[in-house]
Amino acid sequence: MNSHRVFFVPVILLIFLLLIPSASFSQVKKEKIISFSGTIKTISKDLKIVVVNDVNVLISPDTKILDEKGRTLNINDLKPKLHVTVEAFENRDGIFARKIVVQEPIGV
Repeated sequence: MNSHRVFFVPVILLIFLLLIPSASFSQVKKEKIISFSGTIKTISKDLKIVVVNDVNVLISPDTKILDEKGRTLNINDLKPKLHVTVEAFENRDGIFARKIVVQEPIGV
């Protein structure tokens, strides 16, 4: 019976340790996914920030820029007064664009 207890106690301790969330895990904050449409007001000279509806949106090399038909565009295709839809994630450091879709002007 003593050998059962020797085996049983470490197993219970292991299960207990696995069920307690670690402190580092509890500090991870999820990014908030957002999507909005608007008109480009300005684009920074270094092409890293685009202002849409007075919201600063950071652009990275991973940001996909597309037209409505899904064709890939270049960062240089973004111009003030273009209507766009932005899919981004928001965290404590700002709003980071995942995808920017340039909308065709009405009547084109």
